[in-house]
Amino acid sequence: MSKTPFSELNNPPFLIATTLATMIAFIVAMGVGRFIGSLSLREATLAGLAGAYGNIGYMRPGLALAVLGAKAAAPTALIFCCDSIFLFTIVPLLIELTDRDHPSLLHAFGVVLRQIALNPLIMSAVAGALSAALHIHLPVALDNMVVFLQSAAAPTALFVLGVTVPRDKREAFARRSCSNNKLSAMATHPEVYRALAGAC
Repeated sequence: MSKTPFSELNNPPFLIATTLATMIAFIVAMGVGRFIGSLSLREATLAGLAGAYGNIGYMRPGLALAVLGAKAAAPTALIFCCDSIFLFTIVPLLIELTDRDHPSLLHAFGVVLRQIALNPLIMSAVAGALSAALHIHLPVALDNMVVFLQSAAAPTALFVLGVTVPRDKREAFARRSCSNNKLSAMATHPEVYRALAGAC
């Protein structure tokens, strides 16, 4: 993203349409989990995350680039970054608000802000956008190290997901919420984006 010309990233209608579509998919999946699946607010938040993030994370960026080619790199990066910033901001906020251990609402917001500031997905997206906007070029040695880490990121993430699959009573929650948010992930999200993109 940092090596993409800022003119390709500066597309407010596209950003609004894609991020708003993800917001709607999140709300739909969360609502289905809460009111139809009878999940708690915390569990429904995670169901919303599964319903909205499924179409932008994991294998989707790689598949988009494989099908559409290099021209899809900038739009894919924008979608991934903006949606990740939204989801990894709203999800910790909703979860922390359901935690009764906080002495005050201000303390809960402080915890969320600290989690956002320490989230590598959010901070890397912000750093990439700033680098593109300010035309910052890393020294060759540092750039090579970043490229090396970039290549290792996806396999490492998939490995971590594989070894942390729930194997206790949370499996029941996973099975219960899975069918509910599949509708949002596979149908609602793309259709909402298509409608918003046409309006923009």
